[in-house]
Amino acid sequence: MAKKVKANCRLFGRESAKERFCALSFQLVDSMAFQHLSHAGMRVLVLLKRRFNGVNNGDICLSCRDVAKACPMSRNTAGRAFQELQQKGFITQTRLGYFANGGNVASAWKLNTDKNKGENRPSNEWKKWKVGDNFLENPPQD
Repeated sequence: MAKKVKANCRLFGRESAKERFCALSFQLVDSMAFQHLSHAGMRVLVLLKRRFNGVNNGDICLSCRDVAKACPMSRNTAGRAFQELQQKGFITQTRLGYFANGGNVASAWKLNTDKNKGENRPSNEWKKWKVGDNFLENPPQD
């Protein structure tokens, strides 16, 4: 006798395109760097993780204006949140955004919590962060 399958049930654990999620590991959430993030920094980190699709790390486009539209915060607060995430080692800027006559180009970001294109594992710089560190001025040495 054949099994009855519900209409919305996925077989063999396949993920639905409609039901995506962004994961924050316990190791990430329990880290010293995450514990010292501001609310704006956490929101921007979640927005960046939401735009990560598994293959676009290093090319995740998000601007301060996009953050200001998605979250109730000013562009200046969004800019400080990006800077805070860089200082704590969560993200790295791979391309600087700019204004052009034909349109605007947002900055591109790399999540240090996930694998980058062509890498076997993430850089996890946020694990090395301690209170008082600033990875923009003094990047961690491997």
